Amino acid sequence: MIYDELVLRSELFIPLLAENGSRPSYWRYIVLPTVTLDRVALRERMASDKIFIDWAYDPPLHLQPVYRNTLGTEPGLLPRSEQILSRHICLPMHAQMRDEDAAFIVDRLLHHVSKLSKPAGQAT
Repeated sequence: MIYDELVLRSELFIPLLAENGSRPSYWRYIVLPTVTLDRVALRERMASDKIFIDWAYDPPLHLQPVYRNTLGTEPGLLPRSEQILSRHICLPMHAQMRDEDAAFIVDRLLHHVSKLSKPAGQAT
């Protein structure tokens, strides 16, 4: 997949790759930033390029109102999931996406992230 190749060239993101012979549906293409990043600011900058990114499950499913109200779930119940879901980004994906489209998206993503990111340990 072209996203795998392009994202792996950068040190700014780690893609969620298929493993052990699995074949993902690519309903979403998920990447995790390796730098401190304001996702909302990135979403706004990408939208200025007519590229629409988002993040799944915000808030995480166990923190959705129905589960909080019926099961009493609270933040901290699944700390690793909560940490990942607070950082991940979903890149645009569809069946007729061309390699050139994916290359443009990754180019703009890396451009904007390089402008918005903070070195590790620096306050946001």
